[in-house]
Amino acid sequence: MGALAPDFTVPALEGGDITLSSYRGRPVLLNFWATSCRECRAQMPYFQAVYEEAKGEGLALLAINLGEGRARVQSFVREQELTFTVGLDLDAAVARAYRVGPPLPASFFIDRQGVIRQVAIGSFPNEEAVRQALESIM
Repeated sequence: MGALAPDFTVPALEGGDITLSSYRGRPVLLNFWATSCRECRAQMPYFQAVYEEAKGEGLALLAINLGEGRARVQSFVREQELTFTVGLDLDAAVARAYRVGPPLPASFFIDRQGVIRQVAIGSFPNEEAVRQALESIM
């Protein structure tokens, strides 16, 4: 915490690329997850609800999937009706840069200057817990 978030570029689920530095000036919730992770799946509705509330304030929510194929991730995203940005870390290089490994999920709260203000390992129990964590960057 307190360090500049490592920059990265990954393929976006819907095409194109996601580059973290392009979000400078906006608060970013960066989440590492996998469809095979029960806790990851459980918190996605909380993220969606909070994203809907805070996107008007500039919040970027980047959900970076670890090592799963595009078709599997797309199926999950459609099923859950997720509208935030999803990226694919196919070789886990970004996860390594952030020192993320089992366990998942892992969330990084990055302020408008690109500094990591909070790290949460494990899942959030409810929407309110996500809202409280977001206060550090909003």
